[in-house]
Amino acid sequence: VAAICVSRNVEVGEELLVDYGLQYCLRNQLPHPDAEDWALDLAAFSRLTHCSSRLAALERAAAAAAQQWSDGALSLGSVEAEISRVQAQVKELHATGIMGVQMRGLSEVGVEQVKELQHELTKRVDRLLGTLSASLEQLRVQIT
Repeated sequence: VAAICVSRNVEVGEELLVDYGLQYCLRNQLPHPDAEDWALDLAAFSRLTHCSSRLAALERAAAAAAQQWSDGALSLGSVEAEISRVQAQVKELHATGIMGVQMRGLSEVGVEQVKELQHELTKRVDRLLGTLSASLEQLRVQIT
């Protein structure tokens, strides 16, 4: 529920323009008439930096699960479930976070830098997914 304050009466059928504010629009990758390209660039870099941090956390989670398995603290089924969970989150992060950054409105330099950062993050994702797939395969061999 939201309260809306209007400057004049709104007639039936008349459209109402709602300004969510520059910060909200930048954070949610929505167009805003006052958003300059440098601010859009910065918002895109911020989003990708957050993705990089999240990817690092998933890398640590995968390493921790492997270590716990090695130490005997996790059962085979538990470590397999944890690796599968991390794998799904990595795929989701890549699809919606890393590749979900909008290029619309970025400066030319910003577009190039965002593409470079996306490429670097995608390489990290591919390495991690490869490691996770190999780990799952090894676990499945041990199960049989």
